[in-house]
Amino acid sequence: MGIVYEAMAVTDTVQFSDTLISEVSGGEFQRVMFARALAQKPRVLFLDEAFSGLDISHRIRSLKLSRQLAEREHLTVFAIMHDLNAAYIFSDKVLVLKEGEIRGFDAPKCLMTSTFIHSIFNVHVHHVKDKGLIVIPS
Repeated sequence: MGIVYEAMAVTDTVQFSDTLISEVSGGEFQRVMFARALAQKPRVLFLDEAFSGLDISHRIRSLKLSRQLAEREHLTVFAIMHDLNAAYIFSDKVLVLKEGEIRGFDAPKCLMTSTFIHSIFNVHVHHVKDKGLIVIPS
């Protein structure tokens, strides 16, 4: 199996191999771009809201794949995301910016406390042990 096919297989994009890129949906486009990046066998991967347009199933699969590649192939992944649960569950470290300044950098379970999240986003959250966060309407 070739590198490109392998990248397409793990990102569930093989079915688009004969499709014009202008004919796929936004989420499919994001998956194809992820496959393209993986096919280059990078040592460092920068993802800027790379999975934001994906349905929940493909988002979780892509986040799990990123995590597996980081662990198995020592790939360094920098992912910009606004999904607090995704950051909490899939990150080793979280860097939080507010108004262009670094406000925190640590393991998610240490940094992403209810008090800290309230200070950044002005929302209240409840932690569900080892599962993530629930935003509590004020």
